[in-house]
Amino acid sequence: MFKKLIFILILLPQAALANFEFSPSVGLYRTKANQSFTQLDLRLGYTFDFGLYLGGSYALGSDKFVQHVGTFYIGPTIGYTKYNFYGLATYILASEQDLASGGIKYGKGTGYQLSLGYRLLIAEDTYIGPEFSYRLMKYDNRQVVGLAGESDRKDEHIYPSITLMFKF
Repeated sequence: MFKKLIFILILLPQAALANFEFSPSVGLYRTKANQSFTQLDLRLGYTFDFGLYLGGSYALGSDKFVQHVGTFYIGPTIGYTKYNFYGLATYILASEQDLASGGIKYGKGTGYQLSLGYRLLIAEDTYIGPEFSYRLMKYDNRQVVGLAGESDRKDEHIYPSITLMFKF
């Protein structure tokens, strides 16, 4: 009986650590042309009891967020969590960037994003904290006023954000 009780006490807290997570974050960065962009990142995934995170990310970015969404990113995410610190790597499978000025649109974007963060418990199963991300993108297609062509555009950003995390 004592062995069963010890076994339950060891396994029960471990099972409680595994969960689904939804993490929205809002960040701000500047382009090389010194233009401010707002980034909204939405992640949904599963964290295993040993800290491995598997999920996906969808992000929107804009210089005038309410009026014009200029950029989106989507891709799978893998990461690791330990003591409320976490690291994430996202491979961006698809991205598009629409510049309102000049009628230029970049497509067929691929790249990656690396994020490091820390989260503080603010309520049951709800966390908030800072996150720092590095993103490198390459766009293969460019359209100028509807005329398609090839592109070798690369974008690189380092930006801070505030992240919420909800466990369910």
